[in-house]
Amino acid sequence: MANSAHPLYHFCFSQEDYTANSPYASNMKGLLNLLSSKVPPAGFGLGSMGESQSQINGLALCRGDVLSKSCKTCVVDAGKELRSRCRYKKGAIMCVLPNMAASDIPKHATGELELYGLAQCTQDLSGVDCQKCLDGAIGELRNCCNGKRGGRVVGGSFNVRYELYPFVKKPRHVLP
Repeated sequence: MANSAHPLYHFCFSQEDYTANSPYASNMKGLLNLLSSKVPPAGFGLGSMGESQSQINGLALCRGDVLSKSCKTCVVDAGKELRSRCRYKKGAIMCVLPNMAASDIPKHATGELELYGLAQCTQDLSGVDCQKCLDGAIGELRNCCNGKRGGRVVGGSFNVRYELYPFVKKPRHVLP
């Protein structure tokens, strides 16, 4: 959510709530701080805080063409938005796909044919699990977006998007 962009998507999915001054709330704040420092260098990070009923787990993923500084801003802002939009819910997903400059270390795939596309999985998924997620997402694109000029499917561990215009900055170099 760098540059005060609004989230594209958010989903509060837990039936469980927590209270404002609980150990869970404190662990959430700690986890969001951890992710905002852990994620930007690589574009992805996992974290966990607390124990037992107060334990919270999370992950953050920045698009492969996002600079480290913008990624940090995005993770910080997304954390604030999640706490606001999914107030006191123990489960939430937020997607932000801002236009940002190319990164030094892209970790995504893009392609051009008649469309421009992007597919990305979090780095904790195996290649097989990533492929399953992407296959499912592509199937969803057909259901939700067939005949439309662009579309996206977002999950907790992946995102797939296509457009008629280029929306990803070209990377300076690509990892093998």
